[in-house]
Amino acid sequence: MQEQRETNTWLNSRKKDIPDGIWAKCPECGEILYNGELDRNLRICLKCKYYFPMNPKDRIDMLIDEGTFYKYEEPKLVNTSEFDNIIITGEGLLSGYRVVIMIINLNFKKGINGLGIGEKVINTINQAVDKKLPLLSVCTSFKGESIDEGIFYPALSVSISATINELDRNKLAYVSVISQSLSDSLFPGFVYNGDIVIAESNVLGESHTGSRIGRREAERNINVLFEKSVVDMIVPRRELKESLSNILSFLSYT
Repeated sequence: MQEQRETNTWLNSRKKDIPDGIWAKCPECGEILYNGELDRNLRICLKCKYYFPMNPKDRIDMLIDEGTFYKYEEPKLVNTSEFDNIIITGEGLLSGYRVVIMIINLNFKKGINGLGIGEKVINTINQAVDKKLPLLSVCTSFKGESIDEGIFYPALSVSISATINELDRNKLAYVSVISQSLSDSLFPGFVYNGDIVIAESNVLGESHTGSRIGRREAERNINVLFEKSVVDMIVPRRELKESLSNILSFLSYT
């Protein structure tokens, strides 16, 4: 016992010397994880397989073939450094298939320029229409209470939906991926308007929550959405790029 106490004291003292951001605590199982290793594992907990949220840049690196991504310019209304943590849009190759892609992190602080976000979403959809390319959208939500529900206000949501309709009129595919970590995760309506809607999720039952039911409830919610045909597929993170590639191949995009 004495030796264990001394070891814990040494570990605690060492952690005080480590800069913030080096370690991450899994909210599911409590495991302390090295962020570098977590990144290499696609932000999946090595112990319980909990899905940590991925920021937009990491999503691009995960899905788009190396060296092929072209980032679209920011609207004049926004601050580039701030918005890169919220939304990144552009085009590139996904397993050799060219796509327009927008990655949206919905866990932003209140007061963010919603008009700038909406303008960027609409501009990205228009790029897909103009270039006759399929659109891939990936939305992450993991703290429902922090999302400003007014960010996609009704008039803006209508404008986005109308622009998405242009994809259909031009016979262009819209594939939407949603990723949530909590049962109260919130998403704007346009993410459910995809021709194919994919929920990125673990298989129900793999969670090691014990008395923590939050993640298990999130998994159940995903399964309910699938049963009600709100989402068309449930795909684990490790298989997401391959599944998207198969979809693009089926749709005969090159």
